[in-house]
Amino acid sequence: MFVLLLLLCLTFHSMMDSMCESMCDFCVSKKWRYRCSRCHRRYCSSDCFRSAQHMQCSEEFFRQCVTQELMSRRFDDSSKRRLLEILQRNGSQLTDDLISGEDNTEDIVEEGDDSEDTFEARFKHLDINDSHCLWNQLSDSEKQEFNELLKSGKIGDIVDVWKPWWESASNDSTKPLVTPLDEPTVAQTSDNVPNIPQLVSNITKLEELISKPVSPTVCPAVVNTLFSYCYICRVFNGEYDSIESIDVFVSKCPQLCKRINCQDLSQSLQMCVQEVMTEQPSQMAIQLLYDLKCLIDGPKLKTQCSESPEYVLRALNDLICIINKVKTKCSKSKRKDIELLAKKLQFYMSWSVANGLSLVETTVQINLMIDTMLLMENSNQLQENSEDLRTKLRPKTLITEID
Repeated sequence: MFVLLLLLCLTFHSMMDSMCESMCDFCVSKKWRYRCSRCHRRYCSSDCFRSAQHMQCSEEFFRQCVTQELMSRRFDDSSKRRLLEILQRNGSQLTDDLISGEDNTEDIVEEGDDSEDTFEARFKHLDINDSHCLWNQLSDSEKQEFNELLKSGKIGDIVDVWKPWWESASNDSTKPLVTPLDEPTVAQTSDNVPNIPQLVSNITKLEELISKPVSPTVCPAVVNTLFSYCYICRVFNGEYDSIESIDVFVSKCPQLCKRINCQDLSQSLQMCVQEVMTEQPSQMAIQLLYDLKCLIDGPKLKTQCSESPEYVLRALNDLICIINKVKTKCSKSKRKDIELLAKKLQFYMSWSVANGLSLVETTVQINLMIDTMLLMENSNQLQENSEDLRTKLRPKTLITEID
């Protein structure tokens, strides 16, 4: 009897532990869906992300977003004047202007030139690369207004979301679907699309690099590399030409950077998704699969033996350019490692030119993975909705006994 009771207790504790592990760390009432990349605590919604218990992480997150947005812009005198005017407005007006984007510059400038003098005093030597310096320049009321925007979540509305170059290029209907690789021109390729990575025409032929048959693990590795490239593009909101972005790329691309081989594409795609979902919601992984498909499904460059996806070559070359840019800022040992990555990427470019058809065929399994994840996402959402409905319909106790 005692053993039976002990077994029941252990089972009960195991069930409770399992339930606790699946619950949000903040509200403890719903299943967690996301994980904070800073503190790794689990949360179920944006409300829990912005809760008082998580304020330190959420404030730092939005502060970095605003700082990155400022760093990506170039301020002329009129922009500086407008920034000062926004900072000097009262709280309600500040919120309205930041969200609606209204500009009442002329009305405010007419009140006098004091604001310009004040700006010169406060922001003349402002280093927009230093978020702490920027924060210290704000008054107490301005800091309070900023924190109110953080708590309400409205500050996310003022940060422009970067649009991937492969989406802009895909919308260009003027270019042909297949163009020659030997002598590409601006009219023939996507070079007229703003901010699109450079296309290299003098790619070394694969047979000049290797005489043996290429391993079947190369195709899954190329797909993993492209997926990880899309990841850093999205996570860094287009500002991915930095050492930090390469570090993230290395951590998310084990098949290229850690010599982990996948024998088939399905295993590679599962690894890609799992790497992302350790820190990001499932919607992010689905979006990256769409991005991956867009890169491979883009226009083709015709060669003697195959048709190569143009965007794949641009993406791989973009990674090489970033590595060449940041390697001078790295230590000697780290520089050697990322230079080796650049050589592998050059090999992937040669392989992609010779095996364009193999890459195009991967879109079948990519579509299958997208459909599977969408089905799981809808199933989880349906389960959550039914749990909420059961909670609402649960009968309330009408009579309570009083001792």
